[in-house]
Amino acid sequence: MKLQDIEKKFPPFDKSAGEAAYLLSTKKFVRYVETPTPEQLIPTLVWAVKPGPRVDDYEYPPYIHYSCGKCGMATMSSGPNAAAQLVRHCGIVETVPEHIAEKFREMRGKYWERSKKKQPPQPGSNKAVDARLDQLVADSLGYKPREVLIAELQAHAASVKRS
Repeated sequence: MKLQDIEKKFPPFDKSAGEAAYLLSTKKFVRYVETPTPEQLIPTLVWAVKPGPRVDDYEYPPYIHYSCGKCGMATMSSGPNAAAQLVRHCGIVETVPEHIAEKFREMRGKYWERSKKKQPPQPGSNKAVDARLDQLVADSLGYKPREVLIAELQAHAASVKRS
């Protein structure tokens, strides 16, 4: 526990709980509580755009790294929507600064130019493929199209009426 003499002649010092309890009972010492400076209370988010790591002959895409000096939160965003991320920390929400977003888009564009792979298609660019993927996902989950469900319900209702 941190203590300080009442007259504040000496700097605060640490003592064990038992010793601190005795010194506090003498009424010559008080518990020292550090008050943060205004600079320590302001959230400071540090932004950086970094190239992706290299593993053997593969280079990963660039990413946006951010960290807060106040709460200690540190993480990264990657992918086509990384520049549009909302960052929640210290009870506030921040967006990626424009100069960081621009640098990220530039590095990402250069990455895809030198990449041996083609840039992945953006969602919605190929409606036939998107529809087929939607159908495969629906089939794997056991979903049925609306028309099929209506036909089954009508068939069931007709069989109930007959019986």
